[in-house]
Amino acid sequence: MVAALDQDFYPETVHTPTSEEFVRDMMVKAKRLGFNVLRCHLKVAHPVYLDVADEVGMLIWTELPSWSDCWFPADHFSTMAAIRAAKMFWEILIRDWNHPCIVLQTIMNESWGINLKDASQREWLRTTFDRIKGLLSPLGRLVVDNSPCEGNFHLKTDIEDFHQYYSMPDQVEQWDKWLAELADRPAWTFSPHGDADRTGNEPLIVSEFGNWGLPKLQEELPWWFGNAFGDREATRPGGVLERFQAYGFDKLFGGFNDLAEETQRHQFVSLKHEIESIRSHSSLQGYVITGITDVHWEVNGVLDMWRNEKVYANELSSLQQPDLIMCKLPAHSFWGSESVEIETLISHFSDYEISGARVRWSTSSSEGQFAIGENLQRGTVTSLHKIVMNLPAVTEAQRDRLEIEVRTKSGRRIAENAYDLFVLPKFVTPPKQSLLLQSELSALATQLMVRGHSFTTEIGSNSLMLAARYDAAVAAHLQRGGSVLLMADSEDALPPECSLQVTRRAGTDMDGRWFSNFNWIRINRPPFSDVGFSRILGFESAAIAPKYVIENILPEEFDDVLSGITLGWLNRNGALAAQMRSGAGKLLITTYRFDKYGRDPYATYLLDSLLRYMSEPEFLPRMQIATNRISSGRISRRLPQLTLSFKHHR
Repeated sequence: MVAALDQDFYPETVHTPTSEEFVRDMMVKAKRLGFNVLRCHLKVAHPVYLDVADEVGMLIWTELPSWSDCWFPADHFSTMAAIRAAKMFWEILIRDWNHPCIVLQTIMNESWGINLKDASQREWLRTTFDRIKGLLSPLGRLVVDNSPCEGNFHLKTDIEDFHQYYSMPDQVEQWDKWLAELADRPAWTFSPHGDADRTGNEPLIVSEFGNWGLPKLQEELPWWFGNAFGDREATRPGGVLERFQAYGFDKLFGGFNDLAEETQRHQFVSLKHEIESIRSHSSLQGYVITGITDVHWEVNGVLDMWRNEKVYANELSSLQQPDLIMCKLPAHSFWGSESVEIETLISHFSDYEISGARVRWSTSSSEGQFAIGENLQRGTVTSLHKIVMNLPAVTEAQRDRLEIEVRTKSGRRIAENAYDLFVLPKFVTPPKQSLLLQSELSALATQLMVRGHSFTTEIGSNSLMLAARYDAAVAAHLQRGGSVLLMADSEDALPPECSLQVTRRAGTDMDGRWFSNFNWIRINRPPFSDVGFSRILGFESAAIAPKYVIENILPEEFDDVLSGITLGWLNRNGALAAQMRSGAGKLLITTYRFDKYGRDPYATYLLDSLLRYMSEPEFLPRMQIATNRISSGRISRRLPQLTLSFKHHR
């Protein structure tokens, strides 16, 4: 199993890349974290780098530098570029042919510098692969024609690799689906033009993926703080401490470094799911995490810019061992007293005799063990016995811990792992306030009744209205002094006249795939104090992950943002749940999704908590929504009138 790190293409700081001390420190830490390959990305490795790799036993995956504009990759292919690439490769080979650390060499990265829609350029790449493969065969090195991402592909290669990034847990379903497709050798990894030379035996590798974890800052800020990736403001570190104060993160996290530590924890739980899901597919033979260190603004390293290990170093090391015991949890959150079955798997790549070893597991309320069967083959992923347990009865949200280990017949522990189990009460006392339901939410009514909520058709200030969009009836209910929970699930959930805006999370500036988003909650205040496992949401929230964000809330109004989203270096700050006054009424807008209410424990308990909070005296928003142009008459002419009644069936 290849566990690799991406050494990115920007120049390092603090020490020069020719410093033997710098390189040795980095490589030794990478080995301690369980990595066995470094992908020296888009640059020619310095001789000192290769010398140290030879000495410490680190394998190196090298690449030719790209000849496209790396900020805005484009087709800059030309005869002269091809000649220079061939000359550079030959010079590299002459200089570095005797380094045993080099095991893999790449010609192109993500088709930067070549147009793969052009048949003549595809032919050049294939011919170049054959020529380079012929030169490297005596050295036993592997060759990659093009390390692809979405929109490009392989033609002929020794390794079938692919790059992919997703936001965790927001896009966990997309990641799992994509990974399952890759594990089945889909057609889309190779040329669709009929000129692919694919054997079907190329090892499959996820050669780029990763997530951000902000670094702890030193007193003197580094010189690169003013830099960003092109014009993408979310990637600009400059001003992050001012944004930290302006948006009130100091009230939530204390200091910036406390926030940074929580983002690193979030980075780890994201990596943990991704690594385990890769290792659960026997056809996938390795992965490359982007990257080994933070590189200026891009803070997806497992080490920070100063080569300090991030807070999860020991836990990450446990995942990177040749043998890994894994659990496939049936859900991301659970009901108290629930009986659950958990599938277990082992990824076995060590030389240990693992047949007949024992698996032991335990939680706060139960434990067990079982034996691993005979004839377990090295280099395989094997399903083992299921763990069957009853979760503890709880009266409030609780985090339980499942710990699991493998010991050989002699008692030597060769693998260990752990999982957080988010356990919530099955039933809670619903608020006494009756609910009015906008007709668009009628499908939610049955599940609300099962949870004990009552409904009314009488429109009055004492009822709590649930709506999916701000229409005339919502405006009228607020004017009467009523309360409204607006579950915004579209960009027209608020009318154009509103000062706030509901924006779809689409594109690299909003979806969190490439530079991570962090969804945060006010863990010390209702309603999120009832479901607060951590200040930055993890996989417990996968079922409610928002597809929209509420924008245009001023920094000084963020005390009324109960849950928010921040991207990259605390940029593009928006709300996922915000409370406000509208005339005499009170409004809470959220973009969290509750389509799994009644089925997913976290989604269910959070909506119950929101409704309970809005029925209590503590629901005291101060922010005023701009309502001067949002009148019932104005909206009724722009949006269809909706019937706000529900027949209560028994």
